[in-house]
Amino acid sequence: MTRDTIRPSARWVALSGALLLTGASAMLGAFYGYRLGSESHAVLGALFAAAALGGALLTPLATDEAIRAAQRGAVLTTMACAAFAAVSVTYSTAAALSLSAGIRGDHTASRSIAGERATLARAVVARASAELDTLAPSRPSGELQAIIGRLMQTSGANGCERTTGAAPRKVCTEVATLKAELARSDRRAELEARIADATRRLGVVPPVGAADPLASAVAVYANSLGMRWEPAHVAPWLLLVPVLFLELGAALSLFVARAACALPDPGDAAQRLPEARQTPSGGEDAGAPPADTPSSGIQTGATVRMLNRIRREGGAIEGSTRELARALEIGKSTVHRAIGALAAQGLVTVEASRAGTRIALA
Repeated sequence: MTRDTIRPSARWVALSGALLLTGASAMLGAFYGYRLGSESHAVLGALFAAAALGGALLTPLATDEAIRAAQRGAVLTTMACAAFAAVSVTYSTAAALSLSAGIRGDHTASRSIAGERATLARAVVARASAELDTLAPSRPSGELQAIIGRLMQTSGANGCERTTGAAPRKVCTEVATLKAELARSDRRAELEARIADATRRLGVVPPVGAADPLASAVAVYANSLGMRWEPAHVAPWLLLVPVLFLELGAALSLFVARAACALPDPGDAAQRLPEARQTPSGGEDAGAPPADTPSSGIQTGATVRMLNRIRREGGAIEGSTRELARALEIGKSTVHRAIGALAAQGLVTVEASRAGTRIALA
């Protein structure tokens, strides 16, 4: 795969990444603005959302222009674009931080509640099981109640309130023993029901470890290095990681994409420029300008930039001198000299067109 086939793919990847980052930042900012403004009125929410959307879309342009203006030495332009980008990034960061903090806080709270429920259910099972182990064996409650009812019908028992004779007193003593066993049986059934209910609730609650696993993991790593960090103190700082990635990435996305799309072709251009000045036998080409002509003083960067631009545009570009200079970010006189140098070396062909000048690879 040649460099020329790789370059369009890299350009599309860079542009796609810039669009995704900018779009995500814009949508988050618009959503936050609408939610903030709609608390008073829906129209106000729409206005806030529109302002946030426009600011987020302009932020990459302002950041890119601020960097380019700084390179050109345009102080006022740099300060204006940098100020706009800084304000917009600050708002977008606050919006994304608020939304992510809410989502992360709700998630942590739900995990914490689930963990507490599971802990309580286990405690109920443990206590009920411990008490169950202390109870003496007993017969089923229904069986005991039937025996007690039969004994209470003994002649002279009188419901074991006023007994007459030795036999009824013996029966009532047995009834008292059976009632104690019945109480143990009822308590056993109650404890077993508690254990069953707690076990059922444990089956419904998903297994949960730490309420905030990431903060806990970072705290463990920090503590292993001798730093005393608590998960509760680490969690708010972890929110900044995705937020800064999103907002700074979106702000710088256009500059990065531009840099990726305008990567120089040093190998290809460096080989072609010297070869154009030599004949196959190694001597100087009669058509090449001598070393002391004005074309030899043109910076190689301008000619390489023009060659790269022509390749990226499919092998030809056209436009007025002013348009070409603006597209290549060089002066108009440099455009004329670069065109003349490339044409003299046989690398391009130049012809007039409706748009001005058409320059194509030879």
